Amino acid sequence: MKYQSLFFIVIVLLPSAIFAEGKPLTDGDIRNYILSGNLSTFTEECPCPYSLDNKKNVCGENSEYVKNPGTLKCYPGDVTDEEVRQYRRDNNTEKPYLPWNKEKKEGY
Repeated sequence: MKYQSLFFIVIVLLPSAIFAEGKPLTDGDIRNYILSGNLSTFTEECPCPYSLDNKKNVCGENSEYVKNPGTLKCYPGDVTDEEVRQYRRDNNTEKPYLPWNKEKKEGY
């Protein structure tokens, strides 16, 4: 139950709060939301190598991430560009405006 509540907060309320402020999400923000949602559904101990077990030891090689590669996403690099694009489509978000990415005008 506690994980379902955390999932609801991370996936539903947190993005809503950011959208309410009108700040566009970066790809890094979206990757972090996807990671948070993915990890909040894991009910066992040691989902990721950097997680702590019940004895407060780093999980490392005993993590689900290492034992069963591909079952969990623990790092931003695990989230694909396609997953970020899908999140943007599903949540109707645009990329933030970055001045250095604007197209060059003709004649410049």
